[in-house]
Amino acid sequence: MPAGNLDSGHPVYVTVTNMEYNDLEKKWEASSRIFTHDFEITLRKRYPGKVDLLNTDQRMLMDSLVEAYMTDHFTLKVNGAYVGMKYLGYEQEEEAVMVYLEGFSADTPSSVEVHNSLLYDFQESQSTIVHVMVKGIRKSKRNGNPIAGSTFEF
Repeated sequence: MPAGNLDSGHPVYVTVTNMEYNDLEKKWEASSRIFTHDFEITLRKRYPGKVDLLNTDQRMLMDSLVEAYMTDHFTLKVNGAYVGMKYLGYEQEEEAVMVYLEGFSADTPSSVEVHNSLLYDFQESQSTIVHVMVKGIRKSKRNGNPIAGSTFEF
């Protein structure tokens, strides 16, 4: 029998974040794929009131909740300096939402530190996969709750 919550329609508890450094624009482009059901439960635990990521009538409120959550659970350091990540929005993609962020960094990355604890407050068995691409070189790491930090050297 697969591990995980069968009611949510998926066998594992995992988020996947893809990050790429755009050398021409000197910016980081990030997207995180998060199962909608799990994300809504997590947001309900943190924020009072109704949480429905797919309800377009509540879009402004949902954007503010998602932005606050991402700010608390996702950070980026490049060459030892924090990079402010700006929330761009989210969209539904099958059974998940894709959350989009960007941040600017003038330095070409040689060391990238990602703190990603997305949904760690949802499930003890939650894990995260982070893919980082710099100048066509892709590196990946998988962490399990409570380990949230990953360092990539380029």
